[in-house]
Amino acid sequence: LGEMAGIKRLARAEGVRPDETILVADVHRQAADRVLDKLDQLGVADDDYVLLRSDVVAPPPTHALEGLTAFSWLEVLGEARSNSRPFGRYAVRMIAAGVIAGVGVITRNPILIVGGMALSPDVLPISATCVGIVLRRFTLAVQALATLAFGLALLIAVAIVVGAVVVGANWVPDDYVVGNGGMRTLVTLHFSTIAVALAAGVVAMTSFETRAAAAVGVAISVTTVPAAAFFGIAVGVGQVSGAPEALATLGVNVAILLGVGSLTLMIQRRWTAGFWRLPGS
Repeated sequence: LGEMAGIKRLARAEGVRPDETILVADVHRQAADRVLDKLDQLGVADDDYVLLRSDVVAPPPTHALEGLTAFSWLEVLGEARSNSRPFGRYAVRMIAAGVIAGVGVITRNPILIVGGMALSPDVLPISATCVGIVLRRFTLAVQALATLAFGLALLIAVAIVVGAVVVGANWVPDDYVVGNGGMRTLVTLHFSTIAVALAAGVVAMTSFETRAAAAVGVAISVTTVPAAAFFGIAVGVGQVSGAPEALATLGVNVAILLGVGSLTLMIQRRWTAGFWRLPGS
């Protein structure tokens, strides 16, 4: 390990038991994958080592500036695993997104729809699914895809309830039509829909790798939340004629996001050394 690039301050200490030795070292982020690959080759068990990520606040040396934007593929895999399972926060945010975006569709208020997009964390399971596909961690991919489906179904169900409550309380005029006032463009499939989804797929994957997914969540959710909320409201108010188009738009956008995100990660895989083998499953 001491001869590997990216490792500094390697120290050794004897363990409590006579047959144990403890090694501690500073590992550069770009070297993390190679180090774990080497440990795997040496037969070190997965539960015999731990890699902790430490944020450095001191200014880095000038020659190290080129590596500041790099990341560890191990971190990407770890983030994907943690975001492939639904948690309470994920469900709560999807419910809130369904309420706000649903009200935005009913009131024809684009600001509320953007608010629902900002709350939706769907970029996380989408990116985790791409990681599972490219790394051939099919259990991870299926689990993340199920989390995504659960979140979108929850958002749609909440929007259906919002629509039903609004109609039941007689808060909309009798001549109300879902999609009037320019809202129909949210679920219209044309070249701009595909172009936005293509760009969002690249952004989703690159932001996930750098832990900036929260900052660009609106860009990704623009392809999912409006269509899902529109579908739910259309069903909730009893105007199902517009629901199939909304569902088709949602499905096409999700497919494009998954395809482009996986392709982005695959291209990076070809260009990045140390990515071919990741220890552990």
